[in-house]
Amino acid sequence: MPFDPDSGATTSGPASPIIATVGLVFSHVDGRPLVPSTISKAFVRLSAAAGVRRIRLLDPRHGSASLMLAAGVPVEIVSKRLGQASIAITMDIYSHLLEASAATRPRRPPPWCLADLAGPTVPTF
Repeated sequence: MPFDPDSGATTSGPASPIIATVGLVFSHVDGRPLVPSTISKAFVRLSAAAGVRRIRLLDPRHGSASLMLAAGVPVEIVSKRLGQASIAITMDIYSHLLEASAATRPRRPPPWCLADLAGPTVPTF
């Protein structure tokens, strides 16, 4: 069911096939890009409606990256999952976590993260 970011509600009817072809995560039904603040405001409304404390839209992304690194997932895989252009960007942002968790990190990464090494398709956040 399509989501209307302006009202924060789902709309009836099928999603437009254009959405899948324009390469945007969020867009109007006709494929036009949304103003970024529209997404942030919808996220705040949905978080409040769900009873979740107020966080920035970027916080779940940072949280997932932090959890992956703490679990011993290789930086290369975390970088791919985040869709970052290079490992250097990931290292610049999260190097403090790597240093802090080096002593407590598992010796081997969990098996679920090694599957990313086998194939070219990696989900991004």
